[in-house]
Amino acid sequence: MNVSEIAEIVKISSPSTAVYVGCDSKQRGETCIFATVVIIHHDRSRGANVFVQIEKTKKIPSLKQRIMMETFKAVEIALQIASFIPDREIEIHLDINPSPKHPSNVALKDALSYVSSQGFKPVFKPYSFAAYSVADYVCKKAH
Repeated sequence: MNVSEIAEIVKISSPSTAVYVGCDSKQRGETCIFATVVIIHHDRSRGANVFVQIEKTKKIPSLKQRIMMETFKAVEIALQIASFIPDREIEIHLDINPSPKHPSNVALKDALSYVSSQGFKPVFKPYSFAAYSVADYVCKKAH
């Protein structure tokens, strides 16, 4: 993923352009695929640029650990981008359901604390489309 290219696009965009970073993962066999996406949503209504990074690792048996890895990967990219555009807000979209009825909720508090402590706005389902929709789609295609 070319972080400087992302930053240049954001720099020349209007202030109402949004930047979303999300990550999702899928496991198959002994492999875990992480797809991290950056979406530059021009004026929040005029189309978008989408950047993708795919990483493969060994299977991660713990759901909480895997969700936290998704969180770490999204924040890592966001921190790199933010170093070029410190005056722009970046939302971190997380594939976590805030309802305790869902398994992903196990990582909610830790992910919320981590993302917030890094200076970013965490966004959860059903509003975290960069993670649960775009990154999910990339993961499925990468398998």
